[in-house]
Amino acid sequence: MNTAGSTQLASNASIAAGATHVYNVSFIVKIDLEPGSTDGGNNVYSACSVPGNGPGSNPGQGLYNRAELDRTGDGVTDVTDDACGDLPYVVMRKDLVNVTPNANGTFNVQYAIIVNNLGGASGNYSLKDTPQFDDDITILSGNYTGQSSGVMNTSGSTTLANNASIGAGATHIYNVNLVVRLDLDPGSLDGGDNIYTACTVPGNGPGSNPGQGLYNKAELDRTGDGITDITDDACGDLPFVTMRKDFVSVVPGANNTYTVNYTIVVTNKGGATGNYSLKDTPQFDDDVVILSGNYSGFASGFMNISGSTMLASGVSIAAGITHTYNVSFVVRLDLTPGGNQGGDNIYTPCAVPGNGPGSNSGQDCTIRQSLTEQEMALLM
Repeated sequence: MNTAGSTQLASNASIAAGATHVYNVSFIVKIDLEPGSTDGGNNVYSACSVPGNGPGSNPGQGLYNRAELDRTGDGVTDVTDDACGDLPYVVMRKDLVNVTPNANGTFNVQYAIIVNNLGGASGNYSLKDTPQFDDDITILSGNYTGQSSGVMNTSGSTTLANNASIGAGATHIYNVNLVVRLDLDPGSLDGGDNIYTACTVPGNGPGSNPGQGLYNKAELDRTGDGITDITDDACGDLPFVTMRKDFVSVVPGANNTYTVNYTIVVTNKGGATGNYSLKDTPQFDDDVVILSGNYSGFASGFMNISGSTMLASGVSIAAGITHTYNVSFVVRLDLTPGGNQGGDNIYTPCAVPGNGPGSNSGQDCTIRQSLTEQEMALLM
């Protein structure tokens, strides 16, 4: 058969009275509806008006095919008959839907896998999903819902569909949900290198690679041969906000006073913007009186002379950025019997002088600082 135009199957063939001649015509074809395909088509499938042995369908629809017979030998067609069938065309898209933080420091990550049949006949497909995250991200649990439902494996691939049928023009949606934890702290037990590798191209790809951020790949087999025909991926990033509190110096002043200086360094080691709130709480030896205090750096203001001071509330910090707060107190130590500072006149030194840990509340070196990672927000 010619791959373009007509093919002459018989020319002035003789057929006896009552005889039948049968011609079996076979084509191997490929359908391609992808944008940018080079087949010259419009990437829109036109199904048969009347599938089957007609009449009713038209040229340019599905697998429309026409036979013409000249029975008088004059070169003019005397009998025409056609037939039309349709093909399936199953496509798949993988999207990152959202990443939301939980109060316990974990994240809910949701993807959507959309399977469409753009063709004119029912098709079949198999579908699997494979998270290939940064090695410091641990999958704690997961599930999928939508067209079908089940539990996601916490390692390796999960088969979401096996030889599933999809009608012409139909859409199947799979919602993949994972609960994950990112740990970049030294000595963590996740087996990672404690270095976050962000997505090369955050979002619905392509462009990112396995081992980056929340890279996740879906694979679809539409021919039933066990070989992937379509792959699509998506990649998102997580924040990882850390904090370090350092003792800087003690500077003597007049009248037995001292200026005590600390720094608080907040860093986002992740790949997405995060939010944090930060407060500072002095819990000195009870013979140390705070006369005044202030903070400067990323934000500035006055320190409370009793209780906690909120240095930041719901502050946004971009990936790779550091915020530094300089905390300073003017204090007086009074161990004089009968002093009015309310202490016991017994000085309790730091158990572990310096940047800790190891000291305790009520020791003169201790300023307790707390960092919350609630309200984590992601930019993707």
